[in-house]
Amino acid sequence: MLVLSKEIIMMNYLFTVLYDTDNDVDFIKRLKDELEDETIKSIINSSGEKTKELFSEPFSVNEIKNSIKEANETYKKISEADNIELAKKLEAFDGSNFLKEFFSSEDKNFNLNIHNSNAFVEEFSDSVFRKIVFENSEFFLNDNILTDEKVDICYDSIKMVGENGSYILELTDFFADNHYSIKFDNISVLLKAYRAESDYLFWLFIKTPWDYVAALANRINAHFCYGVENQNEKKIFGLIKHLTGERFIDIDTGAACGGSPMLLRLDDLKEFYAE
Repeated sequence: MLVLSKEIIMMNYLFTVLYDTDNDVDFIKRLKDELEDETIKSIINSSGEKTKELFSEPFSVNEIKNSIKEANETYKKISEADNIELAKKLEAFDGSNFLKEFFSSEDKNFNLNIHNSNAFVEEFSDSVFRKIVFENSEFFLNDNILTDEKVDICYDSIKMVGENGSYILELTDFFADNHYSIKFDNISVLLKAYRAESDYLFWLFIKTPWDYVAALANRINAHFCYGVENQNEKKIFGLIKHLTGERFIDIDTGAACGGSPMLLRLDDLKEFYAE
């Protein structure tokens, strides 16, 4: 069974920042810069002889590229398996798949507010307000309980254990050696949508008619993505499609967005408006 390790996390990170480097000279220069990082040094020093030799001079660019590419594939396999397992466990709380999408996103970080017996995540945008509440919860950082605090959580690995009314969400940051645990009885999700066409803040940023159309389209799209259906907004969206000549693309937005809705590609649509 494949298991995430600090070495795989490090190699995956090096893949993301180095693999597409244009030439060998730039690759080695950037690699040397990354190898100055104390955390990366520590992981390499605690790894096997093969990894130590790989990152010792003289560097073999091809060998390093092959190794970090292989580690990236391993990382993706482990992450995909973990996400599937987590999604199954979240189904008890997550009829709309919102939690699954939230925890499987590429941005593996969020701010957690801890207050009394609840811990919660809040997100604001121009279109929606989202709140995830861990009810009757306790929060632990490296086995130390925290109360009435705001914690910035970054994680490489996420798992959920337990059932029958008591659960633990475990998040691990391998680079910082931090392990977070949220013990809870229930998760509730609150979603509020704001009327896309009625926000006075529009006018603080509107310089052209196109700015208004683009902002309106973005807000309606955000509502569609979270399953918010409004007949008036559907009519507005249809009008925007008509005005812009049906210039739309189909993108995969995941289960939380109800499949693959048609979303505006605003950069392309700008050519329809001439200042």
